[in-house]
Amino acid sequence: MYLTLLETIMNFNFMTSNPAFNIAETNNKAGTGGNTTLYRTATRHAFDLLEPNGLLLNITLKGIIPDLLEKHFAKNQTHLINLMDDVDVWDYNTCYFIIEKDQKTFQTPIQGGLASKIFSPYESDCFPFVYYSGSNNGMKGFSLQGANRVIRKLPGKNNDTYEYDYTDIEVDSGWKFAFNVMESKKSYSVTDEPIRGGTICYIPTDTKEQAEKLKLFVENNEVYAEYIKRAKIKYHAFGIRNVKKFDLSQIKTGKEIPAEWNIANADLQDSKTLYNEIIEDRTKVKEQGQVYTPKALVDKTLEDLEVVRQDAFSNPTYTFCDSMCGNGKFLVSILEKKMANGIDKKTALETIYGVELDPKSVEECKDNLLAGDESLRHTVEKNIVCHNALTYDYSFNSTNQTEAEARFESLFSFD
Repeated sequence: MYLTLLETIMNFNFMTSNPAFNIAETNNKAGTGGNTTLYRTATRHAFDLLEPNGLLLNITLKGIIPDLLEKHFAKNQTHLINLMDDVDVWDYNTCYFIIEKDQKTFQTPIQGGLASKIFSPYESDCFPFVYYSGSNNGMKGFSLQGANRVIRKLPGKNNDTYEYDYTDIEVDSGWKFAFNVMESKKSYSVTDEPIRGGTICYIPTDTKEQAEKLKLFVENNEVYAEYIKRAKIKYHAFGIRNVKKFDLSQIKTGKEIPAEWNIANADLQDSKTLYNEIIEDRTKVKEQGQVYTPKALVDKTLEDLEVVRQDAFSNPTYTFCDSMCGNGKFLVSILEKKMANGIDKKTALETIYGVELDPKSVEECKDNLLAGDESLRHTVEKNIVCHNALTYDYSFNSTNQTEAEARFESLFSFD
């Protein structure tokens, strides 16, 4: 729906659009929101605004990775995905990536510390993983007349044993390591009985011994525990979902480091702490979900962008647009890098564009870019605009509301 309302006027050499730090749960307008669906929408939208061979740089939730590699962008070239496990900057389970508007010619490298050795975005590389999510009362297929007796609840906080029910749906049996999604170690179970219902996960194995070894590994492995900690994964056992599978016969106590991971001492070094100068405006966090990106992380991602496109900041004609620019963290750093490469400030500002929903942030962004140089006010007034990023026409012609935005507001108004 968003894309059909947008009539693109400008296209850009470089885009960024980072809604992952706009975390309000109740506001899904462009620039705010708290779900992976919005992040995918924003990424696809920004990608469409690129010139051919243009590059999109985004910081976002790791839930975007399947869209990059196996789904919507599978045929496009993602130059890198950095899992950010070698840096400590905030508590979010995030990554950043750079994707080009061009055909894919090589496999995307996975970067970012310990996780780059352990995490895999490809199901074929990982242990098979079965995930049931939902309330016990809401599960379909259970009845008093059901033909198949299955485990519906594992041991946990409020129960010491399995709870059974009957279903008309035949559920596979076989050895498995099972656990509750809500992460009670009491729920860790090795069983060959059928499992279904509630918030239950399991990893099927060929033998009981394999299931027991996997349980030992999850409970005792210090490298895996460090990976979970750095990756900001909320539930410990659930993190096994995307780890590269390994030969379980090498596990004796659970502390053994899988040979397949090729872990080196450098991978186990402490994460580098990036300075986070952001002082959150709690009103913005509550009402609009705004959490700005620290400059140190912005600069780290722009360094990688320059590796991918060496003349990114030295070519004076290249245009940059941040479609959810906040108060200008990315745009200010882009301006600084252009000027450091010998481009005068006027020329640099003429190639920098931003869109932001919050009027106060728009004014902050303009002021941050000008840094007191009022002679260039007319440029930022034209190039930094207050609009809904998903419905703006990217004309940068000083209009307050486009026709598309007016239609959008009328379609989605709940007043």
